[in-house]
Amino acid sequence: MKKKLITQFLAITFLLASFNSCKTITQDIAENRKGKNDIHGEWINFNGSGGFQIKTISNGKETNKQYNEWGTLRQHRTSNVAIESDDDASSSKKGIIIGPKAEWDYLAGGKKPEALKWTTTSFDPKQANWAKGKAGFGYADDDDETVLDDMLDKYTTVYIRKEFEISKSTDLSRLALAINYDDGFVLYLNGRYVFSINVTNEEGEITVANHEASGLEYFPLASFADALQEGKNVIGIEGHNAKLDSSDFTLDPQLIVGGGYTNFVKSNIITKSYDITGKFSDEEELEGNREGGYMITDGVLRESQSPVDGKVTQPSRGFTRISEPGQALLIAARDGNIRKINSLLKSGTPVDYTTPGSYTPLAYATARGHLRAASLLLKNGADINKKGRFDKSPLLLVAGSKHFKSAKFLVDRGADIKALQWHKATCLHEAALWHQPKNLKFFADKGVDPNIVIGNGASPLHWTIWRANKDDESSLETAKTLINILLEAGAKKSLKTNNGETAHDFAKNKGLDEIAAMLKP
Repeated sequence: MKKKLITQFLAITFLLASFNSCKTITQDIAENRKGKNDIHGEWINFNGSGGFQIKTISNGKETNKQYNEWGTLRQHRTSNVAIESDDDASSSKKGIIIGPKAEWDYLAGGKKPEALKWTTTSFDPKQANWAKGKAGFGYADDDDETVLDDMLDKYTTVYIRKEFEISKSTDLSRLALAINYDDGFVLYLNGRYVFSINVTNEEGEITVANHEASGLEYFPLASFADALQEGKNVIGIEGHNAKLDSSDFTLDPQLIVGGGYTNFVKSNIITKSYDITGKFSDEEELEGNREGGYMITDGVLRESQSPVDGKVTQPSRGFTRISEPGQALLIAARDGNIRKINSLLKSGTPVDYTTPGSYTPLAYATARGHLRAASLLLKNGADINKKGRFDKSPLLLVAGSKHFKSAKFLVDRGADIKALQWHKATCLHEAALWHQPKNLKFFADKGVDPNIVIGNGASPLHWTIWRANKDDESSLETAKTLINILLEAGAKKSLKTNNGETAHDFAKNKGLDEIAAMLKP
């Protein structure tokens, strides 16, 4: 009897607890921290520079740790974060108005449309001789549906437009532009300028900042819903490349409904900076609070500030959960975590997993000097020459690191010592640029040609000087050592960049008089 009463009591208690946990959406979301739309936990993003950032949101705190491409800590930002759960944050309701690979009208080849008429419903693209093509638009990335193979060195701007329908049932409060882009764009709706990202226009002078395409980024459009109407509408996007000789271009938009938005307020933001070796160098505290929101769409977390005076801030690149097997393998390799690597590989995680912006697990392991982990990855079939970000193989990445033993390890196991990265730079270029004399001597002794030049004509001598700092005695001494190694290996002082600069000219223009004297023809 006693046992029965206890059982009944526990059952009633459980029911009451269940009822109370469902009182409010806020409480429900707080309790269900394992939901796919919950922003709490650890997230990782590989940025355009080859490094990565780890974001942790937990117990009213947010931390952001930024690492360079060799996995060395460069910045550590902490803040208190107050999260306001949106009623729709956990909703699965989504819709696609303009999906991937949709057909758009476009104008390229350096031509310009008439004012803003091209962004209105009255415009006839056929009559104006616009072409048709599927998104995305671009070149050099091998992922463009409409390849603009005449764009390089010819023009920097592309115009695309598309008509679409809005019904009474469309939830404009959840409308968002999803776009992968390189380098910037301007958005128009029904003849109205909405906002620009990475593009500034001051008195007719257009300036475009660099931005690497690394996946879809999401821009909430609820604040601009008044520009839309029931029935036919037009979206116009003006895509910009930063410069004529840019290595690539991408413009790949979608128009969607959904992807819940969770507001936040950050306070007590403190940023600590570290030098290239990981040594603490500076600390800064941000005055005031920062408001914005988190958005999760298709498992990717993005963060943006709220629109202010019609301006939209650029959201962060997408973060994915560290717990995902591929991401976990990249981190385990960086950390040299043998046990974790073994477990992930046994569960079927691809040994050569990469994500846009990352290098391979083998590259991260060797760049951190974890040779046991590197051996384990190779034993499990890792491709020693597989390239990642910037077309860098593990050896090309290691060339710029301090880990000479890793360079020797890879070469001894068959790594291609003559591999080239995306600028057509060699291991010598990388070692020279990042001032690694041991690696430079090793590659020079192995016969890597010191007179190979990249697309702009720069040799390893030029790259050595580029990083030399006249106000840093250590930097100058290292640069002198590197130059002597290159000269002994047969580097030619007479090689010129495409703008006619020898290494001597380059050094002289930077005020590096002692180095210029070493390189005098």
